[in-house]
Amino acid sequence: MSSRTQPAPPEPDAAFARPTRAERLAIASFILIALAYGAVVEMRSAWLGVRMTDLDVYLRAAWAVRTGHDLYSIADDRGWHYHYPPLFAIALIPLADAPRGQSRAGMMPFGAAVAVWYLLNLALLGFAVNTLASALERRLCGHTDGIPPPGCRAWWMLRLLPILIFIAPIGVALERGQADLLLLALLCAMVAAVIAGRSLIAGLWLSAAICIKLFPAYLLIYALWRRDFRLIAGCGLGLIVGLIMIPAAYFGPARAVAYAREWNHVLIEPALLGGSDRSRAGELLDINGTDSQSFVALLHRWYNLSETVSLPRRLRSRPLERWATPAHWAIAALLTVLTLPAARWDRRKSALGEELFLSCLAVIMLLSSPVSHLHYFTLAVPLAMGLVVAGRSGAAVYPRRNWSWLFAAVSLSGMLPLLPGLEALRDLGLAAIGALALCGTGIIVLARSVHPQTLIDV
Repeated sequence: MSSRTQPAPPEPDAAFARPTRAERLAIASFILIALAYGAVVEMRSAWLGVRMTDLDVYLRAAWAVRTGHDLYSIADDRGWHYHYPPLFAIALIPLADAPRGQSRAGMMPFGAAVAVWYLLNLALLGFAVNTLASALERRLCGHTDGIPPPGCRAWWMLRLLPILIFIAPIGVALERGQADLLLLALLCAMVAAVIAGRSLIAGLWLSAAICIKLFPAYLLIYALWRRDFRLIAGCGLGLIVGLIMIPAAYFGPARAVAYAREWNHVLIEPALLGGSDRSRAGELLDINGTDSQSFVALLHRWYNLSETVSLPRRLRSRPLERWATPAHWAIAALLTVLTLPAARWDRRKSALGEELFLSCLAVIMLLSSPVSHLHYFTLAVPLAMGLVVAGRSGAAVYPRRNWSWLFAAVSLSGMLPLLPGLEALRDLGLAAIGALALCGTGIIVLARSVHPQTLIDV
């Protein structure tokens, strides 16, 4: 027997190693804070004199669907209405909430519904980042047998860092009980399907998002630019099912058509075509009624800067300028035109390139929507994830320092407008500026045709 000492096993790659003790503590703290935040949301939503949540709008609409009342006429206790196609309200029937004085037979307490929706949103967030990160790992690392094992440092980094970059809009979406995390899950599933070459499935995921809010239809630009007719076919099939067949089966064809006309009359025409119906103006469409981050709202506020910084929104009286809406669409078109050549007309080559292409379009989509709230920027998480990959170097776990400064600045642009005394930063579009900076970075990376071979060597 040889007495020679056996050589020590090689040290594991830093990115594939288990998280350090400090990192494990940070991960555990993050998860505990997310669960504790649910208690705050529960208190604000269900146990105050006034419900500080938008969830009651959805659940009131679900009650209307369940009991046969008018879906778009019913309002919550603050007088706010449901603004989405019927499918979302139909899906929420198990959580339906009755108005005061109406029978609650067979319905869970509102506080329980809030808890269920909050936990579901956390699960959707986890599904979203894990689905997209796993798709990137398989395509960028699979051929080298270098897929980061679950729980390693690189695995956690790719899933948590994009959340932290947009933690402010995610927190607002959770607090208000909004549907943004559901949209994020659908968007990430769509992008993951595109990366995997499953265009028909990607179209179905996109159609599900459009059936909740109309503006994801903008992402069909990707399919047209790539000449991906399977994606278009999948989306068309999903829209037929979600917008036509399911409502017709539930309400009957005549009532489903009536709802479609009513939705168009109270929302689509006033928002996009200058319709005369003003029933949703104060709660959604009025230029001084919300904290919208859209191009048209920011143009109006910067043009009327003195009023913006000196008066709260409810006291502002200057109407929208006639030139603002055409300028809004011109800016949206310009950014789209800048993005498309960066992605090139030829067929997809790089998984990361396609991810960045779709993610940049998603940010332009948010700002191009006539109404774009702060929590909408939750949908910029895929862009953050793509740039986290692009910003790494060698075997490093985290992005390079200059990329870290960019991510920190974008994160602060979402946080600062939420602080007391800094509300003017929200009206001046600081969060939108941060998202645009990230979008511009994505377009530059896309134009340089980065084709990384692994997540470790970008």
